[in-house]
Amino acid sequence: MRKLIIASLLILGLMRSFAQTDLTFYHMGAATPQSGVYNPTFFPNAKIYFSLPVLSGFNANVNSGFSYGDLMTPVQGTDSVKVDLEGWISNLKPGERMSMNGSVSVFQFGMRRGNRTFSLSSNYRFDVSVLYPIDFLDYFISGNGAYLGQRIEETSLAASGILYQETGLAYSQEIAMENGNLLTVGVRIKYLQGMLHVGTQKDASVTMFTDTDTYDMTVQFKNAVFNTAGLNEINGSNALGYLLSPANNGNSGIGFDLGAQYQLNEKIDLSLAINDLGSITWTNDTENHELIGGEINFIGFDGLDTLDIGGALNDSLDVWTKNDTNKGSFKTSIGPKIFASSSYRVNEFGTATATLGLLRSYFGKSQVTYGIGYTQKVKDILVASTTVSGRGKQSVHVGLGLSARFGFFQLYTAVDNLSGLLKKADSFQGSDVRLGINFMIGRGGVRTVPTKKEEKPERKFPDWYYDEMEDTGE
Repeated sequence: MRKLIIASLLILGLMRSFAQTDLTFYHMGAATPQSGVYNPTFFPNAKIYFSLPVLSGFNANVNSGFSYGDLMTPVQGTDSVKVDLEGWISNLKPGERMSMNGSVSVFQFGMRRGNRTFSLSSNYRFDVSVLYPIDFLDYFISGNGAYLGQRIEETSLAASGILYQETGLAYSQEIAMENGNLLTVGVRIKYLQGMLHVGTQKDASVTMFTDTDTYDMTVQFKNAVFNTAGLNEINGSNALGYLLSPANNGNSGIGFDLGAQYQLNEKIDLSLAINDLGSITWTNDTENHELIGGEINFIGFDGLDTLDIGGALNDSLDVWTKNDTNKGSFKTSIGPKIFASSSYRVNEFGTATATLGLLRSYFGKSQVTYGIGYTQKVKDILVASTTVSGRGKQSVHVGLGLSARFGFFQLYTAVDNLSGLLKKADSFQGSDVRLGINFMIGRGGVRTVPTKKEEKPERKFPDWYYDEMEDTGE
Protein backbone atom coordinates (compact mmCIF):
# COMPACT_ATOMS: atom_id res chain seq x y z
CA MET A 1 0.00 0.00 0.00
CA ARG A 2 2.86 2.39 0.77
CA LYS A 3 4.30 1.81 -2.70
CA LEU A 4 0.86 2.52 -4.17
CA ILE A 5 0.67 5.83 -2.31
CA ILE A 6 4.13 6.83 -3.53
CA ALA A 7 3.16 5.94 -7.09
CA SER A 8 -0.14 7.82 -6.74
CA LEU A 9 1.64 10.95 -5.57
CA LEU A 10 3.95 10.79 -8.55
CA ILE A 11 1.04 10.22 -10.94
CA LEU A 12 -0.73 13.22 -9.42
CA GLY A 13 2.43 15.04 -10.38
CA LEU A 14 1.10 15.03 -13.92
CA MET A 15 -0.79 18.13 -12.91
CA ARG A 16 1.72 21.01 -12.16
CA SER A 17 3.69 23.17 -9.68
CA PHE A 18 4.05 25.88 -7.02
CA ALA A 19 1.03 26.79 -4.93
CA GLN A 20 -0.46 30.21 -4.45
CA THR A 21 0.71 31.83 -7.67
CA ASP A 22 -2.54 32.84 -9.39
CA LEU A 23 -1.88 36.54 -10.00
CA THR A 24 -5.45 37.21 -11.11
CA PHE A 25 -6.61 36.67 -7.54
CA TYR A 26 -3.63 38.60 -6.19
CA HIS A 27 -4.53 41.61 -8.33
CA MET A 28 -8.02 41.68 -6.81
CA GLY A 29 -6.24 43.05 -3.73
CA ALA A 30 -8.33 43.23 -0.59
CA ALA A 31 -11.60 42.33 -2.33
CA THR A 32 -11.93 39.08 -0.33
CA PRO A 33 -10.65 37.77 3.01
CA GLN A 34 -8.78 35.02 1.16
CA SER A 35 -6.60 37.64 -0.53
CA GLY A 36 -4.74 37.91 2.76
CA VAL A 37 -2.97 34.65 1.95
CA TYR A 38 -0.72 36.72 -0.32
CA ASN A 39 -0.18 39.70 1.96
CA PRO A 40 -1.22 40.04 5.63
CA THR A 41 -1.96 43.74 5.03
CA PHE A 42 -4.80 42.87 2.63
CA PHE A 43 -8.11 43.27 4.50
CA PRO A 44 -11.56 43.51 2.91
CA ASN A 45 -14.06 46.37 3.16
CA ALA A 46 -15.67 45.12 6.36
CA LYS A 47 -15.44 45.54 10.11
CA ILE A 48 -15.82 41.79 10.72
CA TYR A 49 -15.76 38.79 8.41
CA PHE A 50 -15.98 35.04 8.86
CA SER A 51 -16.16 31.96 6.66
CA LEU A 52 -17.47 28.46 7.21
CA PRO A 53 -15.43 25.27 6.73
CA VAL A 54 -14.92 24.21 3.10
CA LEU A 55 -17.53 26.73 1.85
CA SER A 56 -15.12 29.57 2.55
CA GLY A 57 -12.94 28.47 -0.28
CA PHE A 58 -10.73 26.06 -2.12
CA ASN A 59 -8.24 26.44 -4.90
CA ALA A 60 -6.63 23.90 -7.19
CA ASN A 61 -3.78 24.50 -9.61
CA VAL A 62 -3.52 21.75 -12.23
CA ASN A 63 -1.46 21.62 -15.39
CA SER A 64 0.34 18.77 -17.13
CA GLY A 65 2.86 20.99 -18.88
CA PHE A 66 1.76 19.39 -22.16
CA SER A 67 -1.52 18.83 -23.94
CA TYR A 68 -3.23 15.72 -25.23
CA GLY A 69 -2.38 16.89 -28.74
CA ASP A 70 1.34 16.94 -27.88
CA LEU A 71 1.26 13.27 -26.92
CA MET A 72 -1.30 11.83 -29.36
CA THR A 73 -1.01 12.43 -33.11
CA PRO A 74 -3.57 11.58 -35.82
CA VAL A 75 -2.99 8.63 -38.13
CA GLN A 76 -3.28 9.88 -41.70
CA GLY A 77 -6.27 8.61 -43.61
CA THR A 78 -8.04 7.34 -40.48
CA ASP A 79 -9.95 8.63 -37.47
CA SER A 80 -7.43 7.01 -35.12
CA VAL A 81 -4.59 8.50 -33.12
CA LYS A 82 -1.27 7.08 -31.95
CA VAL A 83 1.10 7.81 -29.11
CA ASP A 84 4.02 9.98 -30.22
CA LEU A 85 6.49 9.72 -27.33
CA GLU A 86 9.41 11.11 -29.31
CA GLY A 87 7.41 14.16 -30.35
CA TRP A 88 6.26 14.64 -26.78
CA ILE A 89 9.75 14.50 -25.30
CA SER A 90 11.12 16.85 -27.96
CA ASN A 91 8.63 19.55 -26.91
CA LEU A 92 9.54 19.44 -23.22
CA LYS A 93 11.69 22.30 -21.98
CA PRO A 94 14.56 21.96 -19.46
CA GLY A 95 13.31 22.54 -15.94
CA GLU A 96 9.70 21.75 -16.88
CA ARG A 97 7.75 20.04 -14.13
CA MET A 98 4.46 18.29 -13.54
CA SER A 99 2.55 18.70 -10.32
CA MET A 100 -0.62 19.64 -8.47
CA ASN A 101 -1.19 21.96 -5.54
CA GLY A 102 -3.94 23.78 -3.74
CA SER A 103 -5.70 24.35 -0.45
CA VAL A 104 -9.00 23.83 1.34
CA SER A 105 -10.12 26.39 3.91
CA VAL A 106 -11.12 25.22 7.38
CA PHE A 107 -12.17 28.63 8.72
CA GLN A 108 -11.51 32.37 8.35
CA PHE A 109 -12.18 35.16 10.85
CA GLY A 110 -11.06 38.79 10.91
CA MET A 111 -11.92 42.13 12.51
CA ARG A 112 -10.86 45.76 12.19
CA ARG A 113 -10.30 48.06 15.15
CA GLY A 114 -9.48 51.58 14.02
CA ASN A 115 -6.25 51.44 12.03
CA ARG A 116 -5.48 47.86 13.11
CA THR A 117 -6.66 44.51 11.78
CA PHE A 118 -6.61 41.02 13.30
CA SER A 119 -7.34 37.74 11.57
CA LEU A 120 -7.28 34.02 12.33
CA SER A 121 -7.34 31.33 9.66
CA SER A 122 -6.73 27.64 9.10
CA ASN A 123 -6.19 25.77 5.83
CA TYR A 124 -5.21 22.35 4.55
CA ARG A 125 -2.52 22.70 1.89
CA PHE A 126 -1.03 20.16 -0.50
CA ASP A 127 1.68 20.23 -3.15
CA VAL A 128 2.87 17.44 -5.44
CA SER A 129 5.66 18.15 -7.90
CA VAL A 130 7.90 16.08 -10.19
CA LEU A 131 10.62 17.44 -12.48
CA TYR A 132 10.71 15.97 -15.97
CA PRO A 133 14.03 14.03 -16.27
CA ILE A 134 14.27 14.88 -19.98
CA ASP A 135 17.63 13.21 -20.74
CA PHE A 136 16.57 10.05 -18.90
CA LEU A 137 13.25 9.89 -20.75
CA ASP A 138 14.88 10.53 -24.12
CA TYR A 139 17.39 7.74 -23.44
CA PHE A 140 14.59 5.24 -22.87
CA ILE A 141 12.07 6.51 -25.41
CA SER A 142 14.41 7.03 -28.36
CA GLY A 143 16.53 3.99 -27.56
CA ASN A 144 20.13 3.77 -26.50
CA GLY A 145 21.54 3.18 -29.99
CA ALA A 146 22.42 6.86 -30.39
CA TYR A 147 24.41 6.85 -27.14
CA LEU A 148 26.83 3.96 -27.71
CA GLY A 149 29.88 4.32 -25.50
CA GLN A 150 28.58 7.55 -23.97
CA ARG A 151 27.96 8.12 -20.30
CA ILE A 152 24.82 10.24 -19.89
CA GLU A 153 24.05 11.81 -16.50
CA GLU A 154 20.60 13.06 -15.52
CA THR A 155 20.49 15.27 -12.43
CA SER A 156 16.82 16.30 -12.66
CA LEU A 157 15.57 13.49 -10.44
CA ALA A 158 13.38 15.42 -8.03
CA ALA A 159 9.92 14.58 -6.76
CA SER A 160 7.96 15.54 -3.67
CA GLY A 161 4.50 15.39 -2.20
CA ILE A 162 3.41 17.16 0.98
CA LEU A 163 0.14 17.56 2.89
CA TYR A 164 -0.11 19.79 5.96
CA GLN A 165 -2.40 22.07 7.94
CA GLU A 166 -1.52 25.69 8.69
CA THR A 167 -3.19 27.83 11.36
CA GLY A 168 -2.25 31.49 11.22
CA LEU A 169 -2.73 34.60 13.34
CA ALA A 170 -2.22 37.89 11.45
CA TYR A 171 -1.89 41.53 12.54
CA SER A 172 -1.57 44.69 10.46
CA GLN A 173 -1.45 48.39 11.23
CA GLU A 174 -1.73 51.59 9.20
CA ILE A 175 0.87 54.24 9.95
CA ALA A 176 0.48 57.87 8.84
CA MET A 177 3.86 59.16 7.64
CA GLU A 178 5.09 62.72 8.19
CA ASN A 179 4.64 63.49 4.51
CA GLY A 180 0.95 62.59 4.77
CA ASN A 181 1.29 59.23 2.96
CA LEU A 182 0.11 55.97 4.43
CA LEU A 183 2.23 52.91 5.25
CA THR A 184 0.61 49.61 6.21
CA VAL A 185 2.67 46.77 7.66
CA GLY A 186 1.55 43.27 8.61
CA VAL A 187 2.77 39.90 9.84
CA ARG A 188 1.24 36.45 10.10
CA ILE A 189 2.67 33.70 12.28
CA LYS A 190 1.61 30.18 11.34
CA TYR A 191 1.63 26.90 13.20
CA LEU A 192 2.30 24.10 10.70
CA GLN A 193 1.16 20.52 11.28
CA GLY A 194 2.50 17.97 8.80
CA MET A 195 0.48 14.91 7.83
CA LEU A 196 2.18 13.34 4.81
CA HIS A 197 5.50 13.76 3.04
CA VAL A 198 7.20 11.87 0.20
CA GLY A 199 10.32 13.27 -1.41
CA THR A 200 13.55 12.37 -3.13
CA GLN A 201 16.89 13.53 -1.85
CA LYS A 202 17.81 16.82 -3.45
CA ASP A 203 21.05 15.51 -4.97
CA ALA A 204 19.61 12.36 -6.57
CA SER A 205 20.91 11.57 -10.08
CA VAL A 206 21.17 8.73 -12.59
CA THR A 207 23.94 7.79 -15.01
CA MET A 208 23.23 5.72 -18.15
CA PHE A 209 25.82 3.86 -20.21
CA THR A 210 25.52 1.58 -23.27
CA ASP A 211 28.32 -0.88 -24.15
CA THR A 212 29.55 -0.44 -27.74
CA ASP A 213 29.98 -4.20 -28.31
CA THR A 214 27.07 -5.87 -26.51
CA TYR A 215 24.57 -2.96 -26.49
CA ASP A 216 23.95 -3.80 -22.85
CA MET A 217 22.71 -0.82 -20.87
CA THR A 218 23.64 -0.02 -17.28
CA VAL A 219 21.62 2.45 -15.23
CA GLN A 220 23.32 3.63 -12.04
CA PHE A 221 21.48 5.66 -9.43
CA LYS A 222 23.12 7.98 -6.92
CA ASN A 223 21.35 8.93 -3.69
CA ALA A 224 18.16 7.40 -5.11
CA VAL A 225 16.30 7.54 -1.81
CA PHE A 226 12.72 8.46 -0.98
CA ASN A 227 12.26 10.11 2.41
CA THR A 228 8.75 9.59 3.72
CA ALA A 229 6.64 10.48 6.74
CA GLY A 230 3.08 9.50 7.56
CA LEU A 231 2.69 6.68 5.02
CA ASN A 232 1.98 4.03 7.66
CA GLU A 233 -0.49 6.35 9.39
CA ILE A 234 -2.36 6.94 6.13
CA ASN A 235 -2.38 3.19 5.54
CA GLY A 236 -3.59 2.43 9.09
CA SER A 237 -7.04 1.72 10.44
CA ASN A 238 -7.38 5.27 11.82
CA ALA A 239 -6.37 7.12 8.66
CA LEU A 240 -9.35 9.50 8.77
CA GLY A 241 -8.74 10.38 12.41
CA TYR A 242 -5.09 11.00 11.62
CA LEU A 243 -5.99 13.45 8.85
CA LEU A 244 -8.69 15.27 10.86
CA SER A 245 -6.63 15.52 14.07
CA PRO A 246 -3.04 16.05 12.97
CA ALA A 247 -2.08 17.96 16.13
CA ASN A 248 -1.11 14.73 17.90
CA ASN A 249 1.32 13.36 15.32
CA GLY A 250 4.44 15.32 16.33
CA ASN A 251 5.20 16.63 12.82
CA SER A 252 5.19 20.39 13.31
CA GLY A 253 6.83 23.68 12.43
CA ILE A 254 6.50 27.45 12.40
CA GLY A 255 6.01 29.72 9.41
CA PHE A 256 5.78 33.46 8.76
CA ASP A 257 4.20 35.80 6.19
CA LEU A 258 5.36 39.43 6.01
CA GLY A 259 3.70 42.24 4.08
CA ALA A 260 3.74 45.99 3.48
CA GLN A 261 1.84 48.56 1.40
CA TYR A 262 2.89 52.17 0.82
CA GLN A 263 0.95 54.96 -0.84
CA LEU A 264 3.62 56.83 -2.73
CA ASN A 265 1.20 59.52 -3.89
CA GLU A 266 -2.40 60.01 -4.97
CA LYS A 267 -2.00 57.65 -7.91
CA ILE A 268 0.67 55.07 -7.07
CA ASP A 269 0.75 52.33 -4.42
CA LEU A 270 3.66 49.96 -3.78
CA SER A 271 3.42 46.60 -2.05
CA LEU A 272 5.77 43.81 -0.99
CA ALA A 273 4.97 40.37 0.45
CA ILE A 274 7.28 37.58 1.63
CA ASN A 275 5.28 34.42 2.28
CA ASP A 276 5.83 30.90 3.59
CA LEU A 277 9.07 31.43 5.47
CA GLY A 278 9.47 28.34 7.63
CA SER A 279 9.71 24.57 7.67
CA ILE A 280 8.18 21.41 9.10
CA THR A 281 10.17 18.98 11.25
CA TRP A 282 9.03 15.42 10.58
CA THR A 283 9.50 13.11 13.56
CA ASN A 284 6.59 10.65 13.37
CA ASP A 285 6.49 7.58 11.08
CA THR A 286 9.63 8.61 9.15
CA GLU A 287 11.31 6.14 6.76
CA ASN A 288 13.57 6.01 3.75
CA HIS A 289 13.28 3.74 0.71
CA GLU A 290 16.53 3.09 -1.12
CA LEU A 291 17.46 1.22 -4.30
CA ILE A 292 19.47 -1.96 -3.86
CA GLY A 293 22.99 -1.29 -5.04
CA GLY A 294 21.72 1.64 -7.03
CA GLU A 295 22.13 -0.20 -10.35
CA ILE A 296 19.92 -1.90 -12.95
CA ASN A 297 21.20 -3.79 -16.00
CA PHE A 298 19.27 -4.27 -19.24
CA ILE A 299 20.59 -6.75 -21.81
CA GLY A 300 19.99 -6.03 -25.49
CA PHE A 301 17.88 -2.99 -24.77
CA ASP A 302 17.12 -0.79 -27.83
CA GLY A 303 14.19 1.41 -26.83
CA LEU A 304 10.66 1.01 -25.47
CA ASP A 305 9.47 -0.78 -28.62
CA THR A 306 11.63 -3.80 -27.77
CA LEU A 307 11.39 -3.72 -23.97
CA ASP A 308 8.84 -5.47 -21.81
CA ILE A 309 8.98 -2.66 -19.26
CA GLY A 310 6.32 -4.25 -17.06
CA GLY A 311 8.21 -7.54 -16.91
CA ALA A 312 11.49 -5.76 -16.25
CA LEU A 313 10.06 -3.85 -13.33
CA ASN A 314 8.31 -6.91 -11.97
CA ASP A 315 11.53 -8.94 -12.10
CA SER A 316 13.33 -6.13 -10.32
CA LEU A 317 10.58 -5.30 -7.83
CA ASP A 318 12.83 -5.74 -4.84
CA VAL A 319 15.20 -3.16 -6.33
CA TRP A 320 12.68 -0.45 -5.57
CA THR A 321 11.66 -1.62 -2.11
CA LYS A 322 14.77 -2.45 -0.08
CA ASN A 323 15.86 -0.63 3.06
CA ASP A 324 12.61 0.56 4.60
CA THR A 325 14.29 1.84 7.75
CA ASN A 326 13.64 4.39 10.44
CA LYS A 327 15.04 7.67 9.22
CA GLY A 328 14.74 9.75 12.38
CA SER A 329 13.71 13.38 12.09
CA PHE A 330 14.22 15.64 9.08
CA LYS A 331 13.07 19.09 7.93
CA THR A 332 11.39 20.31 4.76
CA SER A 333 10.84 23.90 3.66
CA ILE A 334 7.30 24.96 2.73
CA GLY A 335 8.65 26.99 -0.21
CA PRO A 336 9.11 30.77 0.32
CA LYS A 337 7.54 33.19 -2.16
CA ILE A 338 8.13 36.89 -2.80
CA PHE A 339 5.71 39.29 -4.55
CA ALA A 340 6.49 42.91 -5.41
CA SER A 341 3.80 45.10 -7.00
CA SER A 342 3.14 48.61 -8.21
CA SER A 343 -0.44 49.86 -8.68
CA TYR A 344 -1.63 52.91 -10.59
CA ARG A 345 -5.03 54.40 -9.83
CA VAL A 346 -6.56 55.00 -13.26
CA ASN A 347 -9.78 56.47 -11.87
CA GLU A 348 -11.74 56.50 -8.63
CA PHE A 349 -12.69 52.82 -8.94
CA GLY A 350 -10.14 51.39 -11.39
CA THR A 351 -6.55 50.26 -10.72
CA ALA A 352 -3.84 48.84 -12.97
CA THR A 353 -1.24 46.61 -11.26
CA ALA A 354 2.08 45.12 -12.34
CA THR A 355 3.57 42.27 -10.29
CA LEU A 356 6.85 40.36 -10.22
CA GLY A 357 7.18 37.25 -8.08
CA LEU A 358 9.89 34.77 -7.14
CA LEU A 359 8.78 31.28 -6.12
CA ARG A 360 11.01 28.69 -4.50
CA SER A 361 10.04 25.02 -4.33
CA TYR A 362 11.00 22.16 -2.02
CA PHE A 363 13.71 21.21 -4.54
CA GLY A 364 15.45 24.53 -3.98
CA LYS A 365 14.55 25.50 -7.56
CA SER A 366 13.34 29.05 -8.18
CA GLN A 367 10.83 30.25 -10.73
CA VAL A 368 9.81 33.77 -11.75
CA THR A 369 6.18 34.76 -12.20
CA TYR A 370 5.02 38.07 -13.68
CA GLY A 371 1.80 39.76 -14.69
CA ILE A 372 -0.08 42.95 -15.37
CA GLY A 373 -3.77 43.39 -14.64
CA TYR A 374 -6.67 45.78 -14.26
CA THR A 375 -9.24 45.77 -11.45
CA GLN A 376 -12.54 47.67 -11.59
CA LYS A 377 -14.97 48.22 -8.72
CA VAL A 378 -18.69 48.81 -9.26
CA LYS A 379 -19.79 50.69 -6.14
CA ASP A 380 -19.53 48.37 -3.11
CA ILE A 381 -21.12 45.41 -4.85
CA LEU A 382 -18.88 44.04 -7.58
CA VAL A 383 -15.12 43.75 -8.14
CA ALA A 384 -13.87 42.46 -11.51
CA SER A 385 -10.24 41.82 -12.37
CA THR A 386 -8.39 40.56 -15.43
CA THR A 387 -4.69 39.72 -15.66
CA VAL A 388 -2.20 38.68 -18.32
CA SER A 389 0.51 36.64 -16.62
CA GLY A 390 3.28 34.13 -17.20
CA ARG A 391 5.49 31.83 -15.16
CA GLY A 392 8.99 30.64 -15.95
CA LYS A 393 9.22 29.37 -19.51
CA GLN A 394 5.50 28.68 -19.77
CA SER A 395 3.31 30.55 -22.21
CA VAL A 396 1.47 33.74 -21.22
CA HIS A 397 -2.18 33.32 -20.28
CA VAL A 398 -5.23 35.43 -19.37
CA GLY A 399 -7.15 35.24 -16.09
CA LEU A 400 -10.44 36.60 -14.76
CA GLY A 401 -11.58 37.21 -11.18
CA LEU A 402 -14.95 38.31 -9.77
CA SER A 403 -16.37 39.00 -6.32
CA ALA A 404 -19.97 40.05 -5.61
CA ARG A 405 -21.31 41.21 -2.25
CA PHE A 406 -25.00 41.31 -1.38
CA GLY A 407 -25.35 42.77 2.10
CA PHE A 408 -23.31 40.54 4.39
CA PHE A 409 -23.05 37.70 1.82
CA GLN A 410 -20.13 37.52 -0.63
CA LEU A 411 -19.37 35.16 -3.52
CA TYR A 412 -16.00 35.07 -5.28
CA THR A 413 -14.23 33.13 -8.01
CA ALA A 414 -11.00 33.47 -9.98
CA VAL A 415 -9.53 31.56 -12.93
CA ASP A 416 -5.88 32.23 -13.69
CA ASN A 417 -5.78 30.52 -17.11
CA LEU A 418 -9.11 31.27 -18.74
CA SER A 419 -7.79 30.45 -22.20
CA GLY A 420 -6.86 26.96 -20.98
CA LEU A 421 -10.50 26.27 -20.13
CA LEU A 422 -11.74 27.65 -23.46
CA LYS A 423 -9.39 25.64 -25.63
CA LYS A 424 -10.32 22.42 -27.34
CA ALA A 425 -9.97 19.29 -25.24
CA ASP A 426 -6.86 18.14 -27.11
CA SER A 427 -5.13 21.47 -26.35
CA PHE A 428 -6.02 21.66 -22.65
CA GLN A 429 -3.05 21.72 -20.27
CA GLY A 430 -4.69 22.92 -17.10
CA SER A 431 -5.83 25.94 -15.12
CA ASP A 432 -5.99 27.50 -11.66
CA VAL A 433 -9.42 27.87 -10.08
CA ARG A 434 -10.63 29.50 -6.84
CA LEU A 435 -14.16 29.54 -5.48
CA GLY A 436 -15.78 30.38 -2.15
CA ILE A 437 -18.34 32.13 0.06
CA ASN A 438 -17.76 34.71 2.81
CA PHE A 439 -19.87 36.55 5.38
CA MET A 440 -18.95 40.21 5.91
CA ILE A 441 -20.39 42.58 8.51
CA GLY A 442 -20.23 46.36 8.25
CA ARG A 443 -18.11 48.58 6.07
CA GLY A 444 -14.66 49.88 6.68
CA GLY A 445 -11.06 49.17 5.95
CA VAL A 446 -10.77 51.14 2.71
CA ARG A 447 -7.30 52.67 2.70
CA THR A 448 -7.41 56.47 2.60
CA VAL A 449 -6.00 58.16 -0.51
CA PRO A 450 -3.60 60.93 0.54
CA THR A 451 -4.40 64.42 -0.71
CA LYS A 452 -2.11 67.29 -1.42
CA LYS A 453 -1.66 69.74 1.44
CA GLU A 454 -3.33 73.09 0.94
CA GLU A 455 -0.71 75.74 0.30
CA LYS A 456 -1.06 79.02 2.21
CA PRO A 457 -0.54 82.30 0.29
CA GLU A 458 2.81 83.93 0.77
CA ARG A 459 2.77 86.60 3.52
CA LYS A 460 4.87 89.75 3.34
CA PHE A 461 4.42 90.68 7.01
CA PRO A 462 4.67 88.67 10.29
CA ASP A 463 1.71 86.53 11.37
CA TRP A 464 0.88 88.89 14.31
CA TYR A 465 0.18 91.70 11.80
CA TYR A 466 -2.53 89.68 10.04
CA ASP A 467 -3.98 88.54 13.38
CA GLU A 468 -4.43 92.17 14.48
CA MET A 469 -6.02 93.04 11.14
CA GLU A 470 -8.56 90.22 11.61
CA ASP A 471 -9.38 91.41 15.17
CA THR A 472 -10.01 94.98 13.99
CA GLY A 473 -11.95 93.82 10.98
CA GLU A 474 -9.65 95.63 8.55
